[in-house]
Amino acid sequence: MSVRLLSVLVCTLLFAAALVHKTTPFQSAEGVESSEWGSRIGGDGPPQAKAMVAHLINTTLPCLAPYTIHVEDTESNEYYLRSAPDPLTVLRPPLKRTYIMYANPQLFDPSFGPDEAALDAIITHELNHILDYTHMNTLQLGEFGAMYALNYTFQVAYEHETDHRVLQLQKGTALAGYRAWIYSVLDAKERATKKVEYYTPAEIALWQRVNVGVYVNPCEHYFYNYTCIPCLYRI
Repeated sequence: MSVRLLSVLVCTLLFAAALVHKTTPFQSAEGVESSEWGSRIGGDGPPQAKAMVAHLINTTLPCLAPYTIHVEDTESNEYYLRSAPDPLTVLRPPLKRTYIMYANPQLFDPSFGPDEAALDAIITHELNHILDYTHMNTLQLGEFGAMYALNYTFQVAYEHETDHRVLQLQKGTALAGYRAWIYSVLDAKERATKKVEYYTPAEIALWQRVNVGVYVNPCEHYFYNYTCIPCLYRI
């Protein structure tokens, strides 16, 4: 095995493991059989999250239907949602992997979390991460993981590109609603970080004014943009 290949494989595993660690998963007291949501949607995470994942795949991102996605609980209050390939499956071909979306149950508490439209938008964001992972072989996944972990400029560009997909699906107002909510529950330092890493409500509004009527579904027109064209809308 070449040094480059070994390095990429190690980065792949570290990338997936780091995302898993950040989310601090724990076992849910009540598991739900995956068959309730579809044969390829499982995990012990919030039932509302699984229902929304299933609905979005059926109505918006049908190209994800063949892939196995598990929703698991997380206690993280900084990353209420996070997605990653399962570290135990990253060496497999994309269709044979398991992809994990970690969701904090607090998101679905009506007395605390955002409204349903905002949840729809941010889960769409996470599903677009999973869509990207399905387009990467193991080497590409490792290279991506290394870039994301070691190059903050790339991380910011990538998260903006993912937001851009949500905007192109005409979910901008709902995404702005989620950002307004997340700002309200984070401390000042975390809030400032989010404003750098993702579209702000003001930037979303600017994008919407410039791109009236634009609709692009990544399942129909998949495009991965490393240069962050959407960052032109930074304010």
